[in-house]
Amino acid sequence: VQDRELGDKRSLNEMRQDLAKLTSVERDLQDARQSLSEKELQTFNRMLEELPAAIGRRQKSQRWLIMVGCVACAAVAALVFLGISGSMERSDQLRELRKGVDEIQKVTEMQAFLDSFSAKNPGRKEDPVFAVLLKRGRDMMDEETKRWQNLQKKVIGLQRQIERAKKPGQLALLDEERQAVAEDSLKLNASFSKGAEEAIDQLDLQWRIKQDEVRLGVSGQLGAILDYAQLFAETNATLGIPASQLSENLQLLNASLVSLEEKQR
Repeated sequence: VQDRELGDKRSLNEMRQDLAKLTSVERDLQDARQSLSEKELQTFNRMLEELPAAIGRRQKSQRWLIMVGCVACAAVAALVFLGISGSMERSDQLRELRKGVDEIQKVTEMQAFLDSFSAKNPGRKEDPVFAVLLKRGRDMMDEETKRWQNLQKKVIGLQRQIERAKKPGQLALLDEERQAVAEDSLKLNASFSKGAEEAIDQLDLQWRIKQDEVRLGVSGQLGAILDYAQLFAETNATLGIPASQLSENLQLLNASLVSLEEKQR
């Protein structure tokens, strides 16, 4: 107690032992009915007063250190927990996004999935790994949508050409394009299958109507040619016509038929 530097080096248990010894000495003196000098008694009493106070201060200090240590441990544990929890959450979200981008095939479903994921996890758009997967999903959507738009343009172009077609030869060339477009429609994303089917059905209907129209026109022209040939034969291919003139007349008839054939190409 008298030597503060030495007292600070003693442990709490040692200080308690010192107090027990002082108390024991006090009892021994009382039992032996011995007395101390006034100065010694003052020192002894001061020691009995200050030592418990020192023990109390040491206990309070230790309790404070323990409390601070507990708070620090709790803070570290919380940070570790948050770090582990955040890492697990990120892994789960990454697994969900990768699974969706890899497995979803329909454009409409991919659009709904990516929109929902981005809304639920807005901060992940800045994460490079998530950004790559999000871009891959949207690139697939853009590519499939572009193919559908290109098919629509082809269908519209064919419809205009079919509308302008007047000859069987023109329709024959357009028929090859029509079949190619129909084959391309089968390769589209499932999200556009119904729209593509309706577009091809409309194109086929227009094709059949135009085909009947052209055939009807050809039939009318053939009827006119047959009438012309019959009239020609009656007036220009009789037995009374000289052979040279008959040959010339037949060449004129043949030229008329060839001209009709060329007009249908």
